[in-house]
Amino acid sequence: MSKGAGKVRRALLATFADDPKPLSSYDLTERVYGVRPDRAGDVWLTDAQLSSTRRALGALAKQGVVSGRRGFRHGRQHWATPKVWARYEAERRKDSL
Repeated sequence: MSKGAGKVRRALLATFADDPKPLSSYDLTERVYGVRPDRAGDVWLTDAQLSSTRRALGALAKQGVVSGRRGFRHGRQHWATPKVWARYEAERRKDSL
């Protein structure tokens, strides 16, 4: 039985609290694991890092803490809190008027 939110989930919650905009699972993984670009500017993430982040995002989504949307930018799924998505939708509607 789980003892509560794990390290990755806690790091994701902190990231969502600090950054009030939708982020891709790739961007979230970079932040959770503290991965920095190499000299060429490339970021290298392992499959294990990406997978654990996606699992944690799924658990948070199941709890209703975050939700993901596909096709937001660059065709990747982006994640944010319901409050952030509501603000994004309101801004989008305002811009379309």
